[in-house]
Amino acid sequence: MSDFIYDKETRGYRTYLYEHAGNIAGFITIGRNGKDCFIDSMATVPSYRKKGVSTSLMRWAETWARANKCDTMTLWAFPDAIPTYVHFEYKEVPGKTLSYDGMRQYHFMVKKLIYNDRITANY
Repeated sequence: MSDFIYDKETRGYRTYLYEHAGNIAGFITIGRNGKDCFIDSMATVPSYRKKGVSTSLMRWAETWARANKCDTMTLWAFPDAIPTYVHFEYKEVPGKTLSYDGMRQYHFMVKKLIYNDRITANY
C-alpha cells in the first residue's frame, strides 16, 4: 500500500484511508484537473462492504472537491460498478468508454457538484 500511495502522491493525487478498529476498511484516491476533480480509484475491504464505508469515502471525496473549488467530479467505472455510482448520483456519459487492457470496458461518469451559496446581509 505504501508504494501505491507514494506513486499517487508524486502525481498530485491524494489517497485517504478509512480505518476501523485499527484495520484499513477502504481507501479512495482523488485528484484535480483545473475545475474538475476525479476519483482515480476506490476500494473497500470485502469484510467491510455494505457497512457504509463507500458512502463515507464518496462523501469525503466530494467534500474535498468542493473545498478545492471543483465544479464536477468524474470517474471511470467498471460496468458492474455503474449501479453503485448511479446511487451516488453520477451519470454515465453515453459513448465515452475506454478499454485499458483490451478485455475490460470502463465507462466515464460525471457528477456536477452543488454548493450551498448563502447570501448574507452586510450589517
